[in-house]
Amino acid sequence: MWVWLVRLLHLPLLFVLALISNFPLWAQDIPRIEKVYYTNEGVPPGRRHYEEDLLKLLLSASDTHFGPAMAIEFKDDMLIGRMMAYLNQPGYLDVLNLSDSDPSYRTYLEATHKVNYPVMKGLLGYRLFIVEKKLEPELQRVKSIADLSEFSIGQERWADVGIMRANGLTVKEFSGFKLLLPSLAMGRYDLLSLGVMEVEETLAERHQEFPHLTINKNLLLYYPFPRYWFVSQLKPALAERMSRGFEVILEDGRFDKLFNQHYGHYLKQLKTSKRQVIVLHNPYLEQGHPLKKPSLLSQ
Repeated sequence: MWVWLVRLLHLPLLFVLALISNFPLWAQDIPRIEKVYYTNEGVPPGRRHYEEDLLKLLLSASDTHFGPAMAIEFKDDMLIGRMMAYLNQPGYLDVLNLSDSDPSYRTYLEATHKVNYPVMKGLLGYRLFIVEKKLEPELQRVKSIADLSEFSIGQERWADVGIMRANGLTVKEFSGFKLLLPSLAMGRYDLLSLGVMEVEETLAERHQEFPHLTINKNLLLYYPFPRYWFVSQLKPALAERMSRGFEVILEDGRFDKLFNQHYGHYLKQLKTSKRQVIVLHNPYLEQGHPLKKPSLLSQ
């Protein structure tokens, strides 16, 4: 490269500087990242497209500095433990979208690179319930955490479980997202808690199998629940790249635009909702965290 520049020294200085400034940064000494492997395993329908679109946007927004790259889905039947193990092994996953609210994850996540920008703006902490239709009258009387604790909540082995149990709620865990609806239909628990952007598509996908299930109409559960991208310890340049991508799309407005494209109508529903709001404490967040209160209800 420098030999090439020396040959141009006879040219006007301003012209040479212009060539240098337009030379792509990724052509210099920055590690090339051409493929980024992620997984949709265990991700409910209402988040899959958003997370994919966001990852692709982060890569394209940073390609001036790091070169072109494509996001590729890694397909394998995995539970969360295997996903986190794969994240720090070569040839498997490069990124995972997770909450670090569960202390049982932290041993794995401490070895990764955290991209410190909340992916969902806290929206995933706003939860609705899928229930059997015959249970709806009983849920009308629920006004508090104590009332809610009389019903069992089904969850995959997600970080939500620790938060719910810390607030005195009864939780039944299942190994795999696909088991949740059938188990609810069989009466193994009472309420399936999912994000407001997840319940409709989750139920719609299997409505013919479970026509007696419905979305509860009077309750909204909230707890602070930020999610972040975690990058393999083997790919520090990818973490740097994704952080740079976030800086770009936050500054130029593309992050807000993408979020509103996917979830704007859910935000409107939240603001106009007449549901009984039950707020849980997340004991794993630091004091003063901006998501401590359900602020999206008033924005």
